[in-house]
Amino acid sequence: MEPLVQVDVEVTPKDYRQAMSWCFVRGPQRFVFILWAIICVTALLNAFWVVDFKRDPTVLVSPFVFVFLIPGFAFWQINRHFPKLPSHFKQAHWQIFDDRVEIANRLSDARMSWDIFVRIAETHWSFLFLLNSQSLLILPKRCLSTGHLAAIRNQIQMHGGKAG
Repeated sequence: MEPLVQVDVEVTPKDYRQAMSWCFVRGPQRFVFILWAIICVTALLNAFWVVDFKRDPTVLVSPFVFVFLIPGFAFWQINRHFPKLPSHFKQAHWQIFDDRVEIANRLSDARMSWDIFVRIAETHWSFLFLLNSQSLLILPKRCLSTGHLAAIRNQIQMHGGKAG
């Protein structure tokens, strides 16, 4: 059987950063983002309306710790992990069939049925194939032609429409 889509992919640090950011804001880890937003709002309300910051100006520091340090730490973690990815994970050969997705890199070949994906998300820059709440595969759109994009979208609709 001939694949519908056959493409060589190289995941860049930008692709990885965008995918991790998507997971943090809209993906399976979004509850962490929501919790962070609640803590930030609470800290700001506490600093400006509950505590008299004219008497104690140090209370203004706590909201900024939540607003800037926590996202800065998350960004640092994302940037720190990408260089540790072995090169065989960064480069892969994708083949998309009617019944499965095949991904090959220098160390392994993987055949995955469409049913294995918990969710397939399409962003403006890539397709994200989520295997569970902690693992995902990145297929950047810059590697795909217009015909490939249409074929992938068609397959996502055919296999349960789990895109989102």
